[in-house]
Amino acid sequence: MCYKELPPFFLILLLAFVHSVKGQQLNAPLPAAKNKFVVVANSGSNFIHPENSLAAFEEAIETGADYIETTVRTTKDGQLVVCKDETVDRTTNGKGRINELILEELNKLVVKTNTTQIFTIPTFAAVLATCKNKINLYIDFKDAPVEETYR
Repeated sequence: MCYKELPPFFLILLLAFVHSVKGQQLNAPLPAAKNKFVVVANSGSNFIHPENSLAAFEEAIETGADYIETTVRTTKDGQLVVCKDETVDRTTNGKGRINELILEELNKLVVKTNTTQIFTIPTFAAVLATCKNKINLYIDFKDAPVEETYR
């Protein structure tokens, strides 16, 4: 199919996409990878430890991953935490949306696990401290301000 045969709506979308991509610039090159293929640990290395726990991140570092993919969310009192879901229902012994709970309430919850270890939902600051100079982060912004997270 030739571009001339496209409906006008699709042609406009295509032109808008090409224009937006053309105007983008990379601010910096991506960090060098340790591996031949870039290895990204989704929510940390969560085969043994719960997803998005500091232990899962430490395991990903120890196993040599290049990146950890994690999701940042904001609590009701404006604190940045790491949790894939918008609620704590699936991953903890609690109920509720993260953006409707304060950090003190989140700290009282226990993350579900198959071990006897106790895990909690980590703050983004704790994740940064764990990962600093050891592994790259791929951040999924579900419910967090980019500027504040960057700071």
